[in-house]
Amino acid sequence: MNNYQIRNMPQYAKYILFLKHLIVRASEPMGKLDSISQYQEVVKNYNEVCEMLVKKQIYIIMEFFTTVESHKSKLQGPVFTSVTRQNNNERLIVVNFDPVVFQLIREAKVLERNNVKLLKPAETVLIQEDKYKK
Repeated sequence: MNNYQIRNMPQYAKYILFLKHLIVRASEPMGKLDSISQYQEVVKNYNEVCEMLVKKQIYIIMEFFTTVESHKSKLQGPVFTSVTRQNNNERLIVVNFDPVVFQLIREAKVLERNNVKLLKPAETVLIQEDKYKK
């Protein structure tokens, strides 16, 4: 990935993919070690770093799914609502749509494209994307 792609990624997807990248970068030199007995301290540090990175990645993924859950009610409401003005009995159609929904759709698409397993609410957002955008 180049800097332009990373810069334009949604917030959660950027963090998750960056952590995956760090784990891969850390594991490459470990494959070149000859004997584990010589490098016990290095292996211990590597395991601690990888454990910390994986925990952070799981935390960010869960935070993303919590965000999806919190905005689920906005997705279930009607997209169009009819409002009557008091002063001249004029009826207006108001679009009841939060821009956060577009952000959630974008996040889910990027995560799916990069092979991150999505939970049910995020998959639902992707399946109903056309409904929300029309």
